[in-house]
Formats: sequence, structure tokens, C-alpha cells
Amino acid sequence: MKKQKWIKYFLMVTVYISIMCFTACGKSPTESLSGRWIPESIKKESGKWTTEGLATDGYIEFFSDGTGYCDGDDFNWVAEEDGRLKIEVKGFGSRTDIWSYKVTSNTLELTIDEKTTVRCKKDK
Repeated sequence: MKKQKWIKYFLMVTVYISIMCFTACGKSPTESLSGRWIPESIKKESGKWTTEGLATDGYIEFFSDGTGYCDGDDFNWVAEEDGRLKIEVKGFGSRTDIWSYKVTSNTLELTIDEKTTVRCKKDK
């Protein structure tokens, strides 16, 4: 009888921990960034969100295979758990950029440097 209670207790704890893990873990960085993002506003030195100087007809697209596209350039990308995003643009004038990112709901904030952040909305 005690053995059955122990097994029942063990199963309940295992199920509880599994549920907590799946709930807390959420999406991976790749899943949360994948898709097309439309720039909505930009924050520069002034600290205010504005559309001034922002190409509102453009978009940035992150594909789940680690490639992407923006303003005529193809790139490779890697998102890390700590909020760092590595963008490697190939071809003529190739370069590598390290940005910070934050995804909340359908909003992506890309911090390009300490003075410039771009806010994007996920395209439907």
C-alpha cells in the first residue's frame, strides 16, 4: 500500500514539474523572432519614440532556418537567450552586427547601439 502511494506521489510531482517547465520556458529565441516585422517607430538620443528618419515602407524578415532579409540584403542570424542578436550580412560590404532585442507579444525592439532602438510590429 505504501508503495502505491509513493508511485502516485512521484507521478503527481513529475506531471507538476513538467507543466511548470513548459509554461515557464515559453518560445525559443528562434521561434519568437521568426516572421516578418514592420518598423513602427524609432527612439534616438532624445529618448522619444518617433517615425522621423524611419523607412516605414521597409520590413525585416527572420526565417526559422537562421537566414533573413532586409532592404535588399540577405543575412544570417543567431538569437541568444540573453537577448543578443547576431546579424551577419554576406556579399559586397559584408559585416557582422551584434544587437540587443526584446520580444513582447507582437512587438520587437531592436537596440542597434546605445542611442538607437527600433520598435517593430509583427506582420500578420
